[in-house]
Amino acid sequence: MDLKILKVLMAVAISAIVFLFDDRLALGEFYFYVATGWLALDISIKKRIQLIHVWFTAFVFIILSEVFWDNFPTNEYTADALKYLLLSNNIVYIGYTLFCNDLREDKRSNDSSERRTSKYALTFLVFLLLFYTVLKLPIAIMSFRYGREIAAEYGPGYGLLLGSLLNALGFILPSILGYYFLFIKNKSWNTPFILSLPVFIILFMGGTRFPLLFSVLGFVVVIQAKILKKVNFKTYAYAIILVIALLSLTVVMKELRTGGNTEIKTSFLNKEIEDFSLPKYVSSFMSPEGVIDMTSLMFNYFRKNDHLYGESSSFILYFWVPRQFWSEKPEMLGYWFIREYRQGFSSGHSASFGFTGDFYADFGWFSLIPVFFIGWLLQRGERFKNKTFKNGGFEIIIGAMIFPYVFFSVRSPITATMNYAGIYLIYRISKYLLIRKPRY
Repeated sequence: MDLKILKVLMAVAISAIVFLFDDRLALGEFYFYVATGWLALDISIKKRIQLIHVWFTAFVFIILSEVFWDNFPTNEYTADALKYLLLSNNIVYIGYTLFCNDLREDKRSNDSSERRTSKYALTFLVFLLLFYTVLKLPIAIMSFRYGREIAAEYGPGYGLLLGSLLNALGFILPSILGYYFLFIKNKSWNTPFILSLPVFIILFMGGTRFPLLFSVLGFVVVIQAKILKKVNFKTYAYAIILVIALLSLTVVMKELRTGGNTEIKTSFLNKEIEDFSLPKYVSSFMSPEGVIDMTSLMFNYFRKNDHLYGESSSFILYFWVPRQFWSEKPEMLGYWFIREYRQGFSSGHSASFGFTGDFYADFGWFSLIPVFFIGWLLQRGERFKNKTFKNGGFEIIIGAMIFPYVFFSVRSPITATMNYAGIYLIYRISKYLLIRKPRY
């Protein structure tokens, strides 16, 4: 039997088994072992980490870990919501597998012209670093001392355009520094790491782990691309360990910041023996975002209300339009929906609905059709990423940012795409100002 067909049949079988479970914890533990077992086996066979591995890791890290919350919120739709999300994840894998023939090897182009920089390149990079630090440090300090909600409400505001550019700069600047000093100046990785520390510290103090992941993971991928000349399993394993360690540290940081230093709520250090289970222990290091809870609320809401038929998903087409120019611009799902059911949110707060949220709001169970094509998009992203690394030029940076983009997309595809659009804009500007074209 063809290996591709076998993989699809296995995913279908696991999907069928999912619907046999009635117990939430049992279902969560079953899928945890299936997902982590497949990840370990597939990575060990392929000797490299692909975007589908990043996707599954994010699914376990962001969504499945919610199952093992001690205070997991439940209602009559919780079990169906969990099964829907697990089925959706399997369908992404099926789409990725079926479209794998789209991947083709691209010839490497040795564009040595990209190693020549403007004489003002270092000045430009130092300016970007100072610009980011001066504008972001005050709000980072406020967030660290008083919390993100207070900082968002009372901290300095920079408007939509400048604020988005600053966020994108924090994501990509360490990667640009890494490329400049390693690929162009042939320095050791210590130099760009030290220069990037202000960015990492500001993101750390901000208390939001996913921007830190975006920034650190992109930087690590760029660094390893130079040190080992190719993407391989060993280096990405180190990168994953580093990222998990950083994210775990932010758990403690957030507790200390909110006054929890006398009784830190790191429950994974204080488990009773009879309460121990491997998935629950491991999930204590992860970052559940309430996606299952929000999905169950949507199941209830759209049982009584019409679906939106494209209105929610289409936000990705016009997110860039300032609200000052379009006062009737629709709100994102994560902003307006939670205010239908919950109270007490600040003006800047929004909830995470995962990669299925907008699709389900639009089409209900028919959302599994567009979810299938997420697998195709992952394959296209895989090819794009491979091409950037084989070309070996400045575009390594934008290829490296694919990894955190995919990870973050499991939490919110629209937000991830908005961030990546800003990253790409900074990338194009930086390439134009840093790279000197040869004269013929």
